[in-house]
Amino acid sequence: TARPEDCAGLDNYGLFYRVPDLRNPNQGYWFAVSCDGLYRLAKWDGYNPDSSRRYTAIINWTASSYIRRGPGQPNRLGVLLRGDTMTIYANGYSLASYRDTTYPVFMSGYFGVVVNGKNNTRFTADIDEMAYWVNPQ
Repeated sequence: TARPEDCAGLDNYGLFYRVPDLRNPNQGYWFAVSCDGLYRLAKWDGYNPDSSRRYTAIINWTASSYIRRGPGQPNRLGVLLRGDTMTIYANGYSLASYRDTTYPVFMSGYFGVVVNGKNNTRFTADIDEMAYWVNPQ
């Protein structure tokens, strides 16, 4: 559950997950929501040989009525991972599912928070709660 502070437009926050190496988090998936009610799913592809970063949109910015908009509006984000299928959620509603085999399923992978100021360089988001569950199958 997160609450953005002073924000506008594509200022965004969300989850970074399936990160294989905590000390060098240059791979994984990124699910973010923006201040104006959009969501995006992307891959962080590590580094090119020339040290530039590679970021690939899986689902580009898409509007959803399930995402609360504007500063101070809380959103509860979630990702359900089953093998190579990921389903992303906002406030208890499924937004999209996507299957991707770029990164193997890491049972010991890491996750974290993404806060990205696109319009406001001082953008912040308060994280009220963050948790994970292992679903025995």
